[in-house]
Amino acid sequence: MDIKRIRVGRLMTNCYVVSSDGVAFVIDPGANADKIYDYCKESGLKVEGILLTHGHHDHVGAVAELKRLTGAKVYCSPLTDKVANSAYNMAYEMGETPNNFEVDVHVNDGEHISIGDMTITAIATPGHTSGCTCFMIDGNMFSGDTLFQTSYGRTDLPTGSFATLEKSIKKLFNLQGDYKVHPGHGFSTTLDSERKHNIINFND
Repeated sequence: MDIKRIRVGRLMTNCYVVSSDGVAFVIDPGANADKIYDYCKESGLKVEGILLTHGHHDHVGAVAELKRLTGAKVYCSPLTDKVANSAYNMAYEMGETPNNFEVDVHVNDGEHISIGDMTITAIATPGHTSGCTCFMIDGNMFSGDTLFQTSYGRTDLPTGSFATLEKSIKKLFNLQGDYKVHPGHGFSTTLDSERKHNIINFND
């Protein structure tokens, strides 16, 4: 399995292309659909899925175009669908125009997504928004804006809640074993490192 990070948009959102045996899925295509598509095409990858950790525009702004280019199915939680396709997506606040799209598959906590020979597990982690989801595969966690290196996502935007986010992060900390954490912004980290050093631990 290969993981490629592509930084997109003005907020330098981390978009990830995860692939195995020529089949790929894309996590959080927030902008620059052509850049993402060109990488996949040049790498000989068939994109079969677009997975969304949450519905803010900087994470979903290129979904409609990438779906058109690839024919891939869009997967996200029902609440992420509602945020992404409403004013709660924060597009106007970011000086952008929203691009609505159709979600093909709603994914709930603990459910699995099969793409090619890859199996992804969805973990509901609300708090940054009501529908935030982390995606887990083969020792990797794609945490969106829930968990960052030594930090966590802001909770002062629509549908956000600090108390809920704190519970979600502790839910992640209580998972068995270690994971490499690929966040929606910034640098990768590990779950063990965040268990020890994340600032959320100092809010008790």
